[in-house]
Formats: sequence, C-alpha cells, structure tokens
Amino acid sequence: MKTSFSNDDVQLHINKLPGCTVEYTVTCSPSLIIRAEKQAIKKISKEVSLPGFRKGKVPEEVIRKNYSKALEGETKEELTQLAFKAARTLDSTPIMQTEGSVGAKVLHYGPEKIEFQYFITTNPENPDLTPIESVQIQAKQLKPVTDKEVQKEIKNLLRLFATWNDITDRAVQDGDFVRINGYDLSVAGEPKIFNESRLDVSKEGLSTTWLYEALIGMEIGQSKTAETYPNADENDEFKKNFSKKEVRLELTRIEQPNVPELNDEFVQKLGLKTVQELETEMKKRLENEAMSNHLQALKDSLIDEILKKVAIEVPTLLVDRELASRMRRYLSSTQGKKEYEALSKEEQEMKKGEIRSKSEEAIRLYFIIQAIIRKYQIAPPANIQQNMTEIAQKHFKEGSTKRASQQGMQQAQNEQNQYLAETMMDAALMHVLDKVLHQLPHPVHA
Repeated sequence: MKTSFSNDDVQLHINKLPGCTVEYTVTCSPSLIIRAEKQAIKKISKEVSLPGFRKGKVPEEVIRKNYSKALEGETKEELTQLAFKAARTLDSTPIMQTEGSVGAKVLHYGPEKIEFQYFITTNPENPDLTPIESVQIQAKQLKPVTDKEVQKEIKNLLRLFATWNDITDRAVQDGDFVRINGYDLSVAGEPKIFNESRLDVSKEGLSTTWLYEALIGMEIGQSKTAETYPNADENDEFKKNFSKKEVRLELTRIEQPNVPELNDEFVQKLGLKTVQELETEMKKRLENEAMSNHLQALKDSLIDEILKKVAIEVPTLLVDRELASRMRRYLSSTQGKKEYEALSKEEQEMKKGEIRSKSEEAIRLYFIIQAIIRKYQIAPPANIQQNMTEIAQKHFKEGSTKRASQQGMQQAQNEQNQYLAETMMDAALMHVLDKVLHQLPHPVHA
C-alpha cells in the first residue's frame, strides 16, 4: 500500500496508528509558504492602523519590519490550514464527524524545512458480526410465579401499613426486623452499604445466607465484622467469580410489626374490590417483573458475549473523552473523591486503568450495536418520535431568557441523544435474542 504522495504544494507521508488514528507528516513547498505569508500579511494589514496608510493598504515591507512576530504566528496558522487542505487532495481517508477529530503539531519550522504532523480520527471499520450467531447466553431459567411468592409480596404490602414495636430485652431471632448500618471494609474509605436499613431477618426475607447468620444473635448497639460468601444454591460460575468482602454491621433496633388484617375492607382502600383481585393483580405484577428481570439478564449476558467475541478497534479520541467524563462523575461524588484520595499514586493509576477499560468497552459496544442495526436494518420503535418531542417540550419554558433557552435546548438534545442511543441498543439486543439466537422467553404461568 502506497504511503507517500506529493503535489506542487506538499509532500505527504501517511502512517496508520492504533485507535482509528491516521498520521499525516506534511512537508511544505516554498510556493505554499509564500502563499501563506501573503495571506498572513493581508490579514494583519486589515487589522493594524498606521499613520499615512489606510487599513488593508499597509505595504508588505512595513508589515515585515514592524510586525515580524505577529507575521510569523499568523503565517504559521495560515500554513497549518493550507498544508492540511493540500494533503487532503492527496488522501481521502474519511474523518470522523466529531469535535477534535483533527489535531496538528509543528515538527519543523525554519528556513530549511517547514513540516507539520496531523492526527486524524477515523470511523471504525465495520466489524465481523458472524460470531454473534453462535454465542451462548448465560441466564437463569424463567420460573413461574408461585402462590408462596404472591403471599410473601402481599405480606410486604401489609407491612407498609404496619405499626412497629421495639424489642429491647433480647438478641435478634429469626422472624425479627432490624435496623442496621453497614460498612464495606474491603474498599478504601469504608463506604456505607446499609443506612438505618430495615431488614427482615428470615431465610425468606434475606437473599444472602451470610447476612442472615451474621444478624442472628446480635444485640442492640453491637458492632460485628462479617465475611460475605455465596449462597450454597448459587451456580458454579457465580461461586467461582464471587469476590469476598469484609463488612462491619452495627445493630441499632430490633422491631416487630403490627400489620392490618387482610380482608376486602383493607383491599378496597387500595382501589381494588376483593382479596382475590389483589392476589391476581399481585401475581401479574410479579410475572411482569420476573419477565423484565429475565430479559435484562439475557441482554446483559449477550452484551458480555458480544464484547468477548466481536473484534473492533475504536477511536482513542472517544475512549479518552469517555474516560474523562467517567472520572468527572466519579470524583464529583463525595464518596468517590474520598475513596480516590485515599489511594496511593500507583493505586490511583490502577483505578484510572479500570475506568478506562470500562470506557473502552462502552465505546466498543456502541459501534458494534450500530453495525448490528445496519446489518439487520433495525427500525426505531413507532413511539420514538413522540417521546423525543416530549423530551424537548420538558426543557422548553415560556418567557425564558435567550441564555436559558439555549441551555434548555442543549439539555434537551443531550437527553434525546441518550434516549435514542439506549432505545436503539435495546432494540438491537432484542432483535439478536429473538431473530438470531431465538432465545426470547414466553410468559410462564404456574
């Protein structure tokens, strides 16, 4: 592949770099330098005022004598633009349409040679999507909602209307409710993971065995350190990847609820007619939640497989931009800033490396999703335009100042872009699950 080109204005050498970057090394011809200087003189002449000369009519020799530094700077700026335009006539590498997609620096600037270097960000090449057709999705089987689960949810509903009695003369027993604070001792800064949280201390009420066993026998005011571990019924993959942590628990209260009686009179306060109707509606809601959670697990698994199986090189420029955005969000939170500042320099670099990896994954996923949308010609949902309009209207206010209106328009555009990206990603993932892998579940009834 030819990498060196020339015309009357420049000599161009092209070098392809990682991260969707193309490097131009451009050497300027004497004629181009002269042209740039003339344009610089003309520009300076229009800006300066000298006695005896009209603006724009100051002789070249006067400009050179009195404004030599300004002339050198202006010539360099003009030459930077002219050299790039001349180089683009020799190479038509597509430039990504985003801010900062072309960068420039001076390599040599002297009487013997003037040479610039340009860094062009290009769009990623279309990835090979064939591996998607054979990915293995890992997700728990969708199970029917049982009557036991419905009754448990109704109990939780009744507790919303309960009054609470404090237990002060004994330790925690099975069936109690407790208020606790909890701290993750495995993370710098010991972030709070429970904040006066009310927990149901029963094997049905707590999803983790370690927490149930740690709470049983605790007394009010007691502090205890516990180690997390996976439940015995978790799959081997989950157990293998489980990351153990040390957690400090502080018990502040032991409680027992006084719940209202479940009858038609109570149910009617909720806008329903009978207990049976409540049970039916509760079952529908649990089935919808189960389906939603199952679909999300399928999509999460598909994303993991896509990132593993589909190779694509993405622009360093976008990865750097995403990293900067994520670091700003991380450090803007009190907890994130405290955690980061507690790290050593080496640990901070490791943390940035972790965030950079996540940033690159996000950019890779975006471009892979775009390729899926193109390949399978996935159309936006029918209601997308209406939702986009509602987002815009939400940010428009009557009688706003010009500045406030501009800010509102920018916020609306940002929110619309985010909504569009998330909606189309969801549509692409659902299409792959349904039409490519044939793994979309159907509702399951007990």
